[in-house]
Amino acid sequence: MRIEYGADGTWTTIRDGQVIGAGSLSPTPGGWDWSVIKSTYEGKGAVIYSSEWSGWVPVEECGTSGNLPGSYFSVSNLRIKGSIVQGPTPRACGGIAVVNRTIVV
Repeated sequence: MRIEYGADGTWTTIRDGQVIGAGSLSPTPGGWDWSVIKSTYEGKGAVIYSSEWSGWVPVEECGTSGNLPGSYFSVSNLRIKGSIVQGPTPRACGGIAVVNRTIVV
C-alpha cells in the first residue's frame, strides 16, 4: 500500500502497483472535502494507527467473528515524508519497540 498526498489535499492510493481512484470512494470526495483534509493536516498533522479487532464486520460475507488472540499482523517498510506540525520531534531511525501490539518508534 502506498498513499501519496497532493499539495491540494487530494490523495492517491496505490495497492500492488494499481491506483485506487478517489472515484471508487462513496461518497466521492469533492473540492471542499480535499480542502478540509489539507487544512487539517497543515494545522494538526496526522496519526498513523493500525489495529486488530473481531466481532463486527460491516459486510456479512467477510465474516462476523474471528480468533483475535491467535491473530497477528505486521507493518514493515514504513516511510514517511513530511514535516512535524505539533508534538515532540520523533527519534531518528533505530530502536523500535513493540508494546501491547503497539509499535513505538
